[in-house]
Amino acid sequence: MSATTSNIQKVNLLKSLDFFRLLDSKTIESLAHECHEVVLDPYEILFKEGEPGDAMFVILSGELVVERQDAVIAKRVKGDHVGEMALIESGPRVATVKALSKTNLLKLSKRQFYSYFASNRQALMEILKTISERSREDLAALERSMKRSEERRVGKECRSRWSPYH
Repeated sequence: MSATTSNIQKVNLLKSLDFFRLLDSKTIESLAHECHEVVLDPYEILFKEGEPGDAMFVILSGELVVERQDAVIAKRVKGDHVGEMALIESGPRVATVKALSKTNLLKLSKRQFYSYFASNRQALMEILKTISERSREDLAALERSMKRSEERRVGKECRSRWSPYH
């Protein structure tokens, strides 16, 4: 998709996404028309861990990496979304997100989010399901990272103990 994605392309992509597909066609068309498009260059940061969150983003094209405390916890691609947690809990961003390639995003503001989703219980349940799944993925990634760190520490300790120069 180009730097300015057509409204038809935006609508078609939104209709294919988990919680957006629960909205009626007219609502999706309005949302696609209202939302702003954001373009990131490779390695450009979308938002940083700890920053206030005022929008979520849907990936129209490209790829993002999600990092927490400098550890990569996920990659997101076309059709995925990021930033929804900050909208629901009104808290700071829990991860840093940056582009791995040129990436086009659709920005959904907090006002738009509440306007379109607050009255749709099914859509809200889908969002909560996504957050729950991602939390499990984050915990698994963190666990793998901690295990690798521990293995490196133990390996280094063993090498120093058995080194002929020790």
